[in-house]
Amino acid sequence: MDHKILTLDRSGTNNEHAWMSDVRIVHLARSRFLPNAGGGTVFCVMTYRGEPGRALAYLIPGQYPEFEGEQAWFRVRWFSKRRREFIEQVEGKG
Repeated sequence: MDHKILTLDRSGTNNEHAWMSDVRIVHLARSRFLPNAGGGTVFCVMTYRGEPGRALAYLIPGQYPEFEGEQAWFRVRWFSKRRREFIEQVEGKG
């Protein structure tokens, strides 16, 4: 279920193109770069359906929330590919 959130712009009017966000469920999975060759770089794969994705993101402190294990699901307020706010961890893809 997609939830659309429409926010008010600074003028207080309802503007569809300014400050708009979605609430989405995303899947985060840890992985390691070349673990058999001694590579220890940890990165995070973020997808929407829990399927393998091509978008890799190096773990920068504060960029992703901490989670136990190798994967987790999160409810996210999504503004753009580069701007998102993690709201809470959830049990699954909901």
